Parts: sequence; structure tokens; C-alpha cells
Amino acid sequence: MGIHFLGEQFDIHTGGIDHISVHHTNEIAQSECATGKKPFVKFWMHSEFVDIGGMKMAKAEDNFLKLSSLIEKGINPMAYRFWLLMANYRTKVNFSWEALEGAEMALKRLFKLYGGLKKASWWKLNRGKVNEKYRAKFMEYIEDDLDTPKAITLLWDVLKDEKVPDPDKRATILHFDKVLGLGFKNIRKEKTPENILELAQERENARKNKDFKKSDELRKKINSLGYEVKDTEEGQEISKI
Repeated sequence: MGIHFLGEQFDIHTGGIDHISVHHTNEIAQSECATGKKPFVKFWMHSEFVDIGGMKMAKAEDNFLKLSSLIEKGINPMAYRFWLLMANYRTKVNFSWEALEGAEMALKRLFKLYGGLKKASWWKLNRGKVNEKYRAKFMEYIEDDLDTPKAITLLWDVLKDEKVPDPDKRATILHFDKVLGLGFKNIRKEKTPENILELAQERENARKNKDFKKSDELRKKINSLGYEVKDTEEGQEISKI
């Protein structure tokens, strides 16, 4: 099948570590004998197991995670991808809902920071460009046996770097995401519901009148509805929690 679709020689072959001893060994022997001992594959990348409760996740064990399971629990499926990227593919990981929920919180934080970046004005020639220093560092990590944990750390570094303009941060993160596939390009700033805006305005009026008790009560009410409000020099800033 590999030869049929990819030719007698190709660069990368992936699979689980359980395929090393028999399946892939046989694949090499059969392919190289059939092609006159041509090296079959340049790089073999074998993934470690994802364990659940001390047992590997597998169809045979009927313990594998389904997309529908994540959706039923209200978890963004992309959080599972993010959780896997936080460990090297050669490292065994143990799945738990607590770990996945923690990964989702971190991913939401990344999305929120990215969504808060200012875009370049349309009349400016510079719409944002990939930061060369971070691009080179990202490629260094990815080319080092797919070191995705360091690549994820670099996302945070870019977002926190005050020396990099917001448009360049956006361009750099979108460049990273061509490899990571976390969906940053799909992030859109949600429209704040009218009732939240009304509560925020009421809170602002209370603050102007120095009724800080009422202001605090309204802030808590806004939080209970899934939003948070921050006071900045430009006024109130409302965002989804």
C-alpha cells in the first residue's frame, strides 16, 4: 500500500510503538526485497500509547475516546489535540478528564489572548508579518523530533512579548498554526449579548456615582452569566469567560 501510493521510497512513516517489532519490520523486509534492497523509509516516527486507567487506549479494549464523548461533556474537541501536543509523541501519556479540562482552560486562555490582539489598520501597508526570530525558533523545535511541547511554550512567549507588535503576533501565531492545527484562524470576536451590555452600563453608572457595593454586585452577576468585565483606561472591557 505504501509503495502503491507513495512510491518505492518515501521520507516519513508513522505508527504506534507496538508496530516496531513485527509489522514494520516485516514491511521493511518485504518492501526492500521487492525493490532490490532500496532503503524503504528515511524516518520512522513511532508514537507511544495513550493510557486510560493504566491500560492503553485501543479499539480492542473498547476504551478509546470518541468525539461524541467530548461533545457530550461540553469540551471543545480541539482541547484533546492541544493536550496531546503538550507532550512529545514518544512520551506515554495517561488520559484523565481532569487533565483534559486543564488543557481546555489553557487553550481558551490562548484563544482569548489571540482574540484580543489588535489588527493592523486596513490603510497600513504592513498588515502584520511573521517574526523571524520566533519563526526560526519554532522550526528548530519542530525539526528536533517534533518537539511540540516547546512549540506550545513558544506560543505563550509570542503573546507575552511586548516588543512584538500585535499584527506581527497574529501573523506569527497563524504561521505556527499551519503545523499545530489548533484553529486560530477560525477565532472570531463574539458579539456581546444586549443584556450583558446593559448590566455593564449599569455597573459603569454605579462606579461613576461611587456606589462600589452595587458595582461589585453587578460584576458578580455578569460573571455568573459567563462574562467578565475589566476596567481599563479606555473604559470597560467585556469578554467571555
